[in-house]
Amino acid sequence: MIRIADASQDDVLETYHDRVREAAALEAAESHGSELAAIHLAIGEALLRTGTADAATLAHHFRAANDGERATQFTLAAALEAARALAFDQAAELFRAALSIGGIDAATATHTRAHLASALANAGRLHAAARVYTDAAHADDTQASEAQRSEWLRLATAHFLSTGHHDEGRAVLEELLPRVGLSLPRGTAATIVALLAQRALLATRKLVLPPRGGPRLSERDAQRLDVCWTATRGLLYSDGITSALFHARHLRLALASGDPLRAARAIGYEAYLRALMEGGDADAEATAIFDSLEASADIQASPYVLGMLAQYRAGAHQMLCRFEPALVSYERGIAILRDQCTGVMDEIAQMDAHRMMVLLYLGRIGELGDVAFRLLRECAERPNPYVEGFARGVLGNHVYLAQDQVDAAHEQLELYRRHAPKRFEAHFFNCASKQTELLRYRGEAEAAWQQNQVDSAIVEKFPFFRVPFVKAEFYRSRAANALAVAARSRDPAPLLKIARAAAKQSFRVPLPMSNAYGHLTLASAAALEGGHDVAISELRRTVAIFERLAMASDLAACRRRLAVLLGGDEGRAQQQLADDWMAEQQILRPDRFTDMIAPGFDRQP
Repeated sequence: MIRIADASQDDVLETYHDRVREAAALEAAESHGSELAAIHLAIGEALLRTGTADAATLAHHFRAANDGERATQFTLAAALEAARALAFDQAAELFRAALSIGGIDAATATHTRAHLASALANAGRLHAAARVYTDAAHADDTQASEAQRSEWLRLATAHFLSTGHHDEGRAVLEELLPRVGLSLPRGTAATIVALLAQRALLATRKLVLPPRGGPRLSERDAQRLDVCWTATRGLLYSDGITSALFHARHLRLALASGDPLRAARAIGYEAYLRALMEGGDADAEATAIFDSLEASADIQASPYVLGMLAQYRAGAHQMLCRFEPALVSYERGIAILRDQCTGVMDEIAQMDAHRMMVLLYLGRIGELGDVAFRLLRECAERPNPYVEGFARGVLGNHVYLAQDQVDAAHEQLELYRRHAPKRFEAHFFNCASKQTELLRYRGEAEAAWQQNQVDSAIVEKFPFFRVPFVKAEFYRSRAANALAVAARSRDPAPLLKIARAAAKQSFRVPLPMSNAYGHLTLASAAALEGGHDVAISELRRTVAIFERLAMASDLAACRRRLAVLLGGDEGRAQQQLADDWMAEQQILRPDRFTDMIAPGFDRQP
């Protein structure tokens, strides 16, 4: 039960079984407390003399010996060793232990809190990290510099906002901005005026990296630039106009900074935003910007910037409906940041969630379920409402509905609507769309239409609604819900008029996916009116686009609709292709799945 481990020239006795060790320690503590403390002190001092004992072991013995000063000293040393070894959960535990032991001065305690926050963030516990950073910034410590306090507030803001804790993040941001010479405009009108002014200043600037050897960025200017970046990313999903203002400031400052890495971050994000806001019209320009940035030797030497550029490129691919390249770029960005960087769990978590949404569009339901359940497990341990919301959305949609688990899907969507970040416009819209899809799957077309009307009135007022990708999904949802009711209505004409109006809007969105949605809507409307040939023609266009975009679930549903209209050998061939895919994805009710994705087409009682 005891073994001898060789430690240089000394022998170390180790109990072989943890339970034996625990029982022996408990008995000794109860019956010989003071003697045990003396033994631990002797052991600690003996190990210290060897010069080979690790800090964690020394910390344990001095803590058990009630030697607070040396216990704290070696606990802090062990925590720093764990952080350097990337054992961040262990490091966080040790930093907490050092704070609980006490006996350290105010300055050491403040910096220990900052180290604890960093360890928590690197372990993915972002909300907890934000709170500890805030505590460190507010600590009663005269030695912490104002720059340090501002940086801790910036990190707290980033972690609060990225995880969907908008109110906490906004409050810290408002405290932070005056410290770096910035402020939030009061009211939408003032924000828009400030944004237009910043964009006017950028109108003549070229999106190129500054030359090497330029003036070095001062610490204060660098911090101001980084605060603008934090506000840009943090407010994107909850206050798009203010986010755009801070991005314009960020881009202008970065282009003038002489810092190629910060400039690349800003320029790359600008390229992504152009793809986001302009759709296909910005494709060539955004791609050229990404290619130019990645060709720079400075950028190639920075894993962080390469990882961020991979995220921007992935986001642009996704917003332009290039889902397979988006998946590759997200996976590349995650790998770079996870393997070569620290302090980037915000970025990795976002990419993981957005990668999952790409899998949804690609119809990879088995893999989608694996990712969604993994992310939910991670969020249970390391809360992140932003990521959790998207995971519940896909579980309440394709994943559980493929298995015909309607009640489980409903439960996930109820949790999504209840717990998703309240001010995140993307989550509101995503959840609303998934809930109407569930209602269509269940055959509750009227309820889906009513909910769509209520939610649409809210979504149309969002700044987020200006995004082409969002418009594509919005008009698709409106048309699909109108068609589902039209198929059951005694007087379908008013509903078909609404669906065709939505299709007309779909064709105005500069995205191929939106064109497919428009053709699908016209096909269903024509079929409901008996326009057999028109329906076939529109469906052929739809199938061709979905096939090109690799949108497999949409493609299979449309092939099933086309098969019925075509009949004969060609119809059977289309049906077989759809059935093969649905069998591969283990979809138990292809009929309901088709009604959810491509409603209408045939009149129902």
